[in-house]
Amino acid sequence: MRKLVAIVALLLGCQKSHVAGTAPGGSPPGDFTQPDLGVTGATDQMMFPPPDMATPAGADLAPSAGPWPTAELTTFALGASILDASPDDAQNLWAASRDTLFLVRAGQPVRTFTAADGLHIGPFTDPSGHPNLTSMTALAGGGPNTVFVGYYGYESDTPFNDTEAQKELGNADKVVFDPAGGKLTTTRYLFRCDYENSTCWENRSPRRMIYVRSGAAGGHLFIGFNHGVSHVFNDTFGDHVHPETWYHYPDGTVTEKIGEYYGLAVTPQGHLWMAGRYGVGLQPWNPMPHFKWVDGTFIWAFTIWSSDHAMDVPANYEENDSGIAVTPDGTVWISSFSRGLVSWQPSTNNYGTMAAVRNPAVPGTIMDLAADLDGSLWMIDGNKSLIRFTPSTGNVQVWPGISGANRVVIDATVVPRAVWVSTDAGLALIRAK
Repeated sequence: MRKLVAIVALLLGCQKSHVAGTAPGGSPPGDFTQPDLGVTGATDQMMFPPPDMATPAGADLAPSAGPWPTAELTTFALGASILDASPDDAQNLWAASRDTLFLVRAGQPVRTFTAADGLHIGPFTDPSGHPNLTSMTALAGGGPNTVFVGYYGYESDTPFNDTEAQKELGNADKVVFDPAGGKLTTTRYLFRCDYENSTCWENRSPRRMIYVRSGAAGGHLFIGFNHGVSHVFNDTFGDHVHPETWYHYPDGTVTEKIGEYYGLAVTPQGHLWMAGRYGVGLQPWNPMPHFKWVDGTFIWAFTIWSSDHAMDVPANYEENDSGIAVTPDGTVWISSFSRGLVSWQPSTNNYGTMAAVRNPAVPGTIMDLAADLDGSLWMIDGNKSLIRFTPSTGNVQVWPGISGANRVVIDATVVPRAVWVSTDAGLALIRAK
């Protein structure tokens, strides 16, 4: 049951870039509240889907549909609150609670893995002196039988002064399942700095992970952290990047503010959108994550609610972005934990065209955001309801049959496309148009 653990320490300083903007702004956003990461739970082994939901032998199911049910909505109870879930390239579904990794293969019993199987989950004392746990926070299905797993780590105000053991908490693993032996192999990713400051180790806890399946960046992994954003390919990664927002205090003091990158989206050209607590940026594509991707200069870098969308803002400015998505028409949509939904069309080359969505049915608190292939948007509101918003018509629908939603992921590799929703009870699968 043991697995090989390899440490990859190709390492992580700070890439700087600013793009100023002009346009009307808005009032400073409210206080930021970190979303609930869920609760622990366990589940008995079960068939997934259960035998009565499995495709009958000889059924006419197009290969492109994948192995999962094609009904408009299918729900699966896992006996745990699921924080994040996505399929790998073999259409195995990976799901994570705080302390358990679930492997769900069509027609097979659900497999569960914990710290006993080599996952980096365990107790530690946090900077406040309280007991805590390096629990799972995000995942992304990768190549066949592969998943990338991120953990909550040691997040102090002075990361340079932390011990080596504290710096190694959190970070991420590449996890590979051996179908023949039923065991896991984990490759440990430790995101140290190697660009400007060899003592830097600022990226500790992944907030969002996305594995790209098509386009220029196909096969590449991007991770949004508590501090910056990293790019991984073939177990190689370099320093992190982030758009830098600068607080200007009345006494003339200037302080850099960055972090909390819950929003990640990749364009077909491989450019990476990132949205965090203090601003938004678009990092240009480069297939080499170490150093060339880091050396790129942001195509766009802006704040949403400042008076001129520039990166220099009054002290205490926050926008608390929870997600970012790009619809097929090129519109960029940015959601917030506290400020609702904003749209912008970069082709206008003018930040002044950025606009808040004023539809009263669109929630002001959005916990997650994903763009569908038809241009509609899936959102999770503060009540954990799943909502579908169609910008072209203005229609807003609370999706029936789903509650306790935590994260929504679109799988466009199957037809009809699959919308996977992580919920407090398990998973929901939407194949409806």
